[in-house]
Amino acid sequence: MHTIRQKTVHFPGRATTLVPSWRTLKCETVAQSLLLCLGMVLLLGTTAWGQIVVPAETPRDKIIDATVTLPGVPADADLLGTLTIEGADWREGNVKGLYHITAPPGEYKIVAAGWWITTRSVKLPDEPEPVKLITGMGRYNESANFKVTGGVNPPPLVNPYKPAPAFQAAARPVQALSLSTADSRELSEVYSLVAQQVRAGKYKSLGEIRRDLVELGSQLKLKGKYAGLSVAVDKYLSTTLGLEEVVPADTAGDVIETLAWAVFETGRSS
Repeated sequence: MHTIRQKTVHFPGRATTLVPSWRTLKCETVAQSLLLCLGMVLLLGTTAWGQIVVPAETPRDKIIDATVTLPGVPADADLLGTLTIEGADWREGNVKGLYHITAPPGEYKIVAAGWWITTRSVKLPDEPEPVKLITGMGRYNESANFKVTGGVNPPPLVNPYKPAPAFQAAARPVQALSLSTADSRELSEVYSLVAQQVRAGKYKSLGEIRRDLVELGSQLKLKGKYAGLSVAVDKYLSTTLGLEEVVPADTAGDVIETLAWAVFETGRSS
């Protein structure tokens, strides 16, 4: 039996999603209200163009990488949409718009559909807080077909993170832990995100890196859930990065990317 995985996905654009209630939309004058409503009616028929890139045919022993881009959507738009692939298993990659797919042999269709909305804040005399006015909205609806050839069962997801040989041995104690598949995937994605930001030069000191690692990790609510996890991670970072406040960005990025690799591995037995 085929299953349908569908969830809300924030495609490339702004980081937050906004779906204002029609009742909360306010205008300063009746004329503005009429113009806004007229504009909304016209814009409801607007469909932005996008693109889904996926290999047309892939052997069953390969992970399929698909990318979804929406260049036709305004850069400042808020997005609410879904990505659906019937009969396939998939997860989001390290880069916005990238998805890793596995599926048994067969033919499949990826559908990315939703709405984009642009707004501006207006302070009205009778309102204590600024209100959001819709300045534009429209739809996007893209699809692409692909085929998986070969045997019967899809391969397991491969570890998408590349460990640095110089730090791989130090990460073994972390790798030896056992986390649930879901927790290991989420935590490894957090570490990989920080590694990307380190390489991009976002941080000025190791203290800032450690702060974000702790802050982002705490959002997953894993504190106390796995015995030895925090100790193993702290020991790994102390061994590899030491206590110096300045470390080359590439070195620190490799250290944290290797940590992402090790944490991903902890979920393989779950």
